[in-house]
Amino acid sequence: MNRQFDKLENVYRRGVTVAVRQRFIAPVVVLACIGASVGLMKVIPAQLAPQEDRGVLFAFVKGAEGTSYNRMIGNMDEVESRLLPMLGKGVLKSVSIQSPAFGGRAGDQTGFVIMQLEDWQDRSVSAQQALGMVSKALTGIPDVRVIPIMPGFRGGSSEAVQFVLGGSDYQELYKWASELKHIAEDSPMMEGVDLDYAETTPELVVNIDRQRAADLGIPVSDIAETLEVMLGDVARLPLLSVVKNMMFTCVVTKIALRAQPI
Repeated sequence: MNRQFDKLENVYRRGVTVAVRQRFIAPVVVLACIGASVGLMKVIPAQLAPQEDRGVLFAFVKGAEGTSYNRMIGNMDEVESRLLPMLGKGVLKSVSIQSPAFGGRAGDQTGFVIMQLEDWQDRSVSAQQALGMVSKALTGIPDVRVIPIMPGFRGGSSEAVQFVLGGSDYQELYKWASELKHIAEDSPMMEGVDLDYAETTPELVVNIDRQRAADLGIPVSDIAETLEVMLGDVARLPLLSVVKNMMFTCVVTKIALRAQPI
């Protein structure tokens, strides 16, 4: 055993002696290793995370601020009409639309689309390729902006990059957010840039005289339901019409519509 270790020690000693005598070779070897590493990085396929194919795609639809529910329904019908030709063609298996969209930020001007892909053995395109086909089909729809999404490997399906800005007032925030949006749009690494703040969103403020409503025997639930009927274009019932008349003659003290000029 000692004889084997002695041979190994002699080999190592001779190697070190040669390396010390030929010092000028070391930089050449280091540069050669760096060059080989760069070449292998370009040749060997690599990515941060593998692309998954869960057999489903999503699309978030956003209309102009202040878009009514009925108009948004028409926009969603246009989105659906562009996706229906892809059904039964080896790409999409089913399409489901929802308006308003899910989530706390959803409003009447939003929509959500769930697209189930054909089974893996029944289609020749990957989920990434299907996403490109869907993006192309939903491009150029007036009045709305459609953002197709493929669920991520961690379960997320929102935008990949988000920036949160803070400032002293809304005007300053909107100024810097708009500038950041233009920079992101010019970047070749980003697409589908959007702001979650819109200063042109109309706001209806209703002040209710609760004491007067209580004196008249009108519960708050009837007031809320009446406003929903008036503003939501729901079928009006005779009882609600009576409550509506009483409310607006005796209960509502102030109604203000707030909106910033475009």
